[in-house]
Amino acid sequence: MSWFTNDFNAFFKDLVKNNNKEWFDANRKRCETSLKNPFEAFVAEAIQRVAKHDRTITIAPKKAIFRINKDVRFSQDKTPCKLEASALVAAAGRKDYNAPPALGCAGCPLLPAAGFQPTDARTTGWKPVPHELPQTP
Repeated sequence: MSWFTNDFNAFFKDLVKNNNKEWFDANRKRCETSLKNPFEAFVAEAIQRVAKHDRTITIAPKKAIFRINKDVRFSQDKTPCKLEASALVAAAGRKDYNAPPALGCAGCPLLPAAGFQPTDARTTGWKPVPHELPQTP
């Protein structure tokens, strides 16, 4: 299944050049259609596939996906947005502080990344089969 359009990468390329609140506010609808919705569909399928092997994964995609907005209050970098879309597919989703990073997509160019680290006897030995992993076009 194909999740991302060419505008997924184009959005991040434009964001790199215009990472400011005014540009982001003007492109909020584009962010929704070209980034958030496709990434949510991608994460939903990833959750579904991981859940076949780990019954503790019952979260909704929105619980796994990190916001694109950054907390700039204490940062020297005041650009308002991250330059990647990311999610944590774990039992408690993005708030599962004991889980290893599981999945992310960075735009500009699209760089899918995934990781898995067994943390207990229940998950030791499980490895994704390459042909079962989500494929991007």
